[in-house]
Amino acid sequence: MTSALPVPHDRLDFTALEAPVDPAAVRAYRQATKASGSQHAMTGAQTITTVFGVVIVVVVFFVFAIIGTVFVSLFLSSVGGAFSDVPVVLLLFPLFVLAALVLVVVAIVRRVRRGSDWQRWYRLDRFAAANGFDFAVTSPGPPYPGTVFGLGRNRTSYELLRSTSGRFVELGSYRYTTGSGDDERVSSWGYIAVALDRPVPHMLLDARANDRVFSSLPAAFARSQVLSLEGDFDRHFTLYAPGEYERDALYVFTPDLMALLIDEAAGWDVELVDRWLFLYAPDPIDSADVGAWRRALRAADLVGAKVLSRTQRYTDERAAGGAPELPGGPALPGAAEASVSPDASAAFLGQAAPPRPGEPTIAPGGKRLRGGIRWASVAGVVGVIVWWIFVTRLTGR
Repeated sequence: MTSALPVPHDRLDFTALEAPVDPAAVRAYRQATKASGSQHAMTGAQTITTVFGVVIVVVVFFVFAIIGTVFVSLFLSSVGGAFSDVPVVLLLFPLFVLAALVLVVVAIVRRVRRGSDWQRWYRLDRFAAANGFDFAVTSPGPPYPGTVFGLGRNRTSYELLRSTSGRFVELGSYRYTTGSGDDERVSSWGYIAVALDRPVPHMLLDARANDRVFSSLPAAFARSQVLSLEGDFDRHFTLYAPGEYERDALYVFTPDLMALLIDEAAGWDVELVDRWLFLYAPDPIDSADVGAWRRALRAADLVGAKVLSRTQRYTDERAAGGAPELPGGPALPGAAEASVSPDASAAFLGQAAPPRPGEPTIAPGGKRLRGGIRWASVAGVVGVIVWWIFVTRLTGR
């Protein structure tokens, strides 16, 4: 089975990420990148923004600490005469302050252990050059059609590796902003993107391992599209596929692919859409952790290669001019050539490359999954209402 990466995962050279770094080399790298005017030089504003963000978080924490102390004091004083407001405040507020200090210390320790940004970027740049990738600190507005990439504003991929030859593959982290004012929130993800040879129906695997109370995915899909697969696969993933595409899903998700996903990608949500395979993790890839890169690159290679082998013969029989392609059937003309470079660069610059004359397409009913109710949002609204009722009764207003 052909590797999905420029270099197979078991032949990647991780020396640049593990060997000691010469400070002089880092300084030279920093000077060179700043002189070139590349995105690496945009770190001053990013650092100021990060520091400002930390200050805001600390201030907000102290404000909520004071508010929380007052509410707890009111509650305790209301349930028994043994409690008085002043002693409770004196007891609880120092605890909140101590908790804030612990969080700050933990953040500082983690920052020191990660090393400087320039040292980390230098390592990643050297690693990329040794293994057929380009490294980029940031890439604003990635135009991918995946579920995660179409939300919010200030959409930015960061600390990413992008293949320089052969199949288009990209691994990195991604963030976007939602809400405004006090409700503003920055969501961050780790992701893998692999260009496929052929368009496929929109299918999504929601991994149970990375869920909390509800799904970690930022979008919901109608439960009527859930398909049950054989064995214990349903214990690890929930599969969504468009209506009337059950046969197609079973054609792609064969038992060997399901076993591979359980072994290598249990913590990743997996999405097939247009001519793309995406894997999402609800936390960014730790760019200072060599093990994180090993696991992500291994998943990209093994899962990417297997999905490619299952989709390179796929044709949607519902699309105009399409003909069903059965397991074991002959590959359609052009499939072998497309496996080398399926207009991957063009696909990245414009989401998906337009289909060539005679190229397979997907029928409208299979292009996108139908949306559903996001129960996490419903639970949040209910929680706010319950809290409001509780506070109202507690204060007697």
